[in-house]
Amino acid sequence: MIATQGEYRQRIAGQWGFVVFAGIGEVARSPGDLRADDLLWSAGAGLRYQLAKGHPVNLRLDLACGKDGGALYIGVGEAF
Repeated sequence: MIATQGEYRQRIAGQWGFVVFAGIGEVARSPGDLRADDLLWSAGAGLRYQLAKGHPVNLRLDLACGKDGGALYIGVGEAF
């Protein structure tokens, strides 16, 4: 497997923030089978709400898309 991902987080105001993220990668049985023309990608953006002042725990709402479509994610805490 070869993969990379990045994320940018920014506080907007008060307990609100946003994030943008992207990733790209490939999985193969052996390193010789890795091909640049078969890379999988994903990208998205989301909103963050810090649940308690002084504690870095966020409620998150993310919209992500990739090669096979998109999805909406809701969760507590960060994915990574």
